[in-house]
Parts: sequence; structure tokens; C-alpha cells
Amino acid sequence: LMDFLESLLLGIIQGITEWLPLSSSGHLALAQNALGETSIAYDVVLHLATVVVACIYLRGDIKSIVLDWLAGVREAFGAADKKAALFGRKERLWGWLILLASVPTAIIGLAIEKYFSGDDFTSLTIVGAGFIVTGVFLAATKLARPAGRQIGAGGALAIGTAQGASVLSSLSRSGLTVGTGIFLGASLEDAARFSFLALIPATLGAALLKIGEIGALASSDLAAMAAGSVAAALVGYACLEAMMRVVRGGRMHWFAPYCVALGVCVLAWSLL
Repeated sequence: LMDFLESLLLGIIQGITEWLPLSSSGHLALAQNALGETSIAYDVVLHLATVVVACIYLRGDIKSIVLDWLAGVREAFGAADKKAALFGRKERLWGWLILLASVPTAIIGLAIEKYFSGDDFTSLTIVGAGFIVTGVFLAATKLARPAGRQIGAGGALAIGTAQGASVLSSLSRSGLTVGTGIFLGASLEDAARFSFLALIPATLGAALLKIGEIGALASSDLAAMAAGSVAAALVGYACLEAMMRVVRGGRMHWFAPYCVALGVCVLAWSLL
């Protein structure tokens, strides 16, 4: 019963903190430290639940991008101007850019996976420092001036790099990626939607790397895992809508004091 309740609690934490710029990995690390349990595979399962939320929430964008991207690839075979056929429409361009953003994410994620152990992801010192960095970055977004520029190849690589860095606990993925898009001059809406779309292939890739561990976890704790996933998805949907409103209102910096204060408390706790 306790495992079931713990799983439910972790799912709720994931749902709240995945989309709001608070770092779900950091909060899950703190919760798992407090509960005395650590499972990177379970973290990935919860992230998959919130990816389902992204797919449902952004289903219109996903359908348009996939269908138009495929149409562009087909047209390019017989087109005189292949560049226009492949990249001439925003949906086609975004299809390529989301794939491009996945490259630095994968490289950085694999490098971190290689050189950091599981204990590093839940180290209170690393978690506390990450929250402070997140808070400072969120505070800086108040100075950004969105210019409505189209996201290009450089922007996609920058957003993908920010997403890769957020593999480290307590660096907020949504905060870093959306903020990076805004600093690059993208519109608030485009920065948020591109960031959340880029999350989908990144999380699916991480799940593939942990597929064996996820299978073992499912065979031993299926009910608890399902409860946590459902909780993460239901809470996450409401929080994704809330995050879109936060971004549209230019209010990401509102979360900076919380992240900095939490980071300082965690670092102090690590020294006790």
C-alpha cells in the first residue's frame, strides 16, 4: 500500500513540475531522497506519461507537422526547387527543426549518462545548485524581448542543447528550453510550442534506452506504476495549460524566487 501511495505522490509531483518551470527531475530526486527510494527507470515512466499529455494537448500541431513534412518530402522528389518543397512552409520547417534539436539533446544526454552515476542525479549538492541556476535563468527571462522571429537551425540547436543540459537534476527543462527560445527572439507562443514538441522525441529516446529496466519495473510493480502514470498525466494536462498561460503572459520569472530559495535550502540540508 505504501508503494502505491508513494507512486501516486511521485506521479502528482511529476505532473505539476514537468510543465511549470520547476524541474520535475529535481523534485522527484528530493522526493525519492525523502522516501529512501531511487529509480531512474520510474522517472522515465513518469516522463512518458507527461509526453502522452503533450501529444494530446498538441495533437493539432503534431498532425499538421507530420502530414505537411511528409508531403514536403514527397514533393521534393519531383520539384525543381527542392529547398522550397522541403522547408517552404512553417510546418515542414518545424518537422526538420525538431529532428535537429534532438541531436544535441541526444549527444549531451548520452554523455551525462556515461559520466554521471545514478547517485549523482540525486545528490543534494547537485540538485540544490541546479535549482539555483534554474532560478537565476528564470529571473533573467524578465529581460528578454520576444521579437516574433522564426525559429531557425541555430535556434533549434540552442533549444536542443538546453534540453540536453536539463538531464541533470533540477535544471528545469521547460524553463531552459522555453526561455532559450524567448531569448532568441521567438514569439512566446512559438517558444513554448516548439519546446514542448521537442520534448516528445527526446523522452521517447530516453525510454528506449531504459526499456529493459522499465519492463522489469512493470513486472514487479505494475499497479503502482500505472497509478503514478495516470496521476502524472491528469495533473500534467492541467499544468501544461497553466504553463501556456504563464508563457503567454511573460511570467516565467515569477517562479525564480521559489527555485532559488529551494536550492539554498537543499544546499544547506546537504551540509547537515
